[in-house]
Amino acid sequence: MKKSKTLAAALLSLGLFASCLGPNRLFNQLHSWNESATEDSWANVGIFVVFNVIPLYPLAYAGDIVLFNSIEWWSGSNPVERDKVDTTTNKSTMPDKKTTPDKMDTKKRT
Repeated sequence: MKKSKTLAAALLSLGLFASCLGPNRLFNQLHSWNESATEDSWANVGIFVVFNVIPLYPLAYAGDIVLFNSIEWWSGSNPVERDKVDTTTNKSTMPDKKTTPDKMDTKKRT
């Protein structure tokens, strides 16, 4: 029984030691919205406190760390990322993911 608990704890902790940093887009979008929710900075602080008590901020951060950053790492796109659309032309202003420098093939060609 002790051996299975140790094995389970070791498997569950693998995600904690992966050292995978990501953009945390869900958390950053929530934080960005909170900064501009009202014109009164005290009201924004109140929203921040309420969102920590509820716990909306911790859940958004945990979702980013466990789920969304992992999806982005493996697939190359984050499901939380929204396309920015130019309202005058109604076209996306997001760069093509395949041609961005961080997604380019970095293998040396001979």
